[in-house]
Amino acid sequence: MEQFQIASDIISLSDTIMEGLEHIKKRVFDGYFEETYYLLEDIIDAIASIHKATEPMLPLMGENRIEQYAEHLNHLIDEMTNNYQTQRIEKAKTDMQLVLIPAFKEWKNELERCLSDYVAS
Repeated sequence: MEQFQIASDIISLSDTIMEGLEHIKKRVFDGYFEETYYLLEDIIDAIASIHKATEPMLPLMGENRIEQYAEHLNHLIDEMTNNYQTQRIEKAKTDMQLVLIPAFKEWKNELERCLSDYVAS
């Protein structure tokens, strides 16, 4: 039962992160670049907490690409943080829309697929 609750919480949090990324994208395109940095930091913390929660389950999830997707996502988040620190607003817009959000979706979908298999077992 506990695994089911953890899996459910992880999926719920990943949905919230997705909403947050979409919100940041909209705000950045509307010209509120600096004002979205705190949200990006919250998203970074949330992704880290999902990673921490799923780590003990990974060996039990069978064949998956969660780790590869997570590494890729973390690399992109570092780049996005760098965009903020160096005020590269146009690059941040492009990266958010074409790189970071699609990479997050890929990780989220793999996570959800593996969690639902894990909970079902």
